[in-house]
Amino acid sequence: KNSPSFARKISMESARQLLLDCGQDSIVAQLDEGGEWPESLLSQVAKLDANYPGGLKGYVTNARALLEASSSGANPMEGVTAVEVPEGVNLEYGSPEYDRLESLGVAEAGAACFVLVAGGLGERLGFGGIKLSLPVDLCAGESYLGTYCESILALQERCGGSGQGDSRSPIPLVIMTSDDTHSRTVALLEAENNFGLAAGEGGVFFR
Repeated sequence: KNSPSFARKISMESARQLLLDCGQDSIVAQLDEGGEWPESLLSQVAKLDANYPGGLKGYVTNARALLEASSSGANPMEGVTAVEVPEGVNLEYGSPEYDRLESLGVAEAGAACFVLVAGGLGERLGFGGIKLSLPVDLCAGESYLGTYCESILALQERCGGSGQGDSRSPIPLVIMTSDDTHSRTVALLEAENNFGLAAGEGGVFFR
C-alpha cells in the first residue's frame, strides 16, 4: 500500500517511460512534440503514481478491466449470495425509548465535532454561488449554512455550550473548502457573523 506523497519528484524520462508502460503512447507523442514537459505535469504524474494503490499501472489496469466488464454487460454483484443489512431501530418520536436515547446523545454531543464538506459550486443546480449559500427556505431566504449552524447552536444549548459569550466550550464546526469556495465561504460567514457560532479555535475553522 502506497502512502500519500505530495513532494515526490520524477524526471521527464521516468515519467515518459511510466506513461509508455501504461500504454499511453499517443499522449507521450504529443508531449514530445512540445520539447520539455511541464513541471506541473511531472508533479501530477508523480503524485498519482505515489497515491494510487499499485501506481498508475494499477490504475490503468483496473480502469481497463472495469470498462471491459461494463461493455460486456458483466454483473458486478455476481457471486454475492447474501448482503446483510442491519435492521437498525425504528424510534417513535416522544416515546420513552426515544427520550432515553436522545438523552444519551445530548450527553455525548459536547465532545462531538461537525465536519462540513464544502468544496463544490452550485452550477449543476443552476446556481451561481457556493452550495452553502443556497436558500433552503424560499420565504425567509435562509441559506443552507445558516440552517446548519442553527442546528448546531440548538444542540449546544441542549448540551451546555450556548456559543458566543458562553464560557463553556462550543461544539466546533470544521468546513472543508476548496480554492473555488474558500473566499466566498469566509465572506458568507463574515457577513452573517458566523451565524452565531464562535469564531476560531473551538468554533468555526477551515481545512
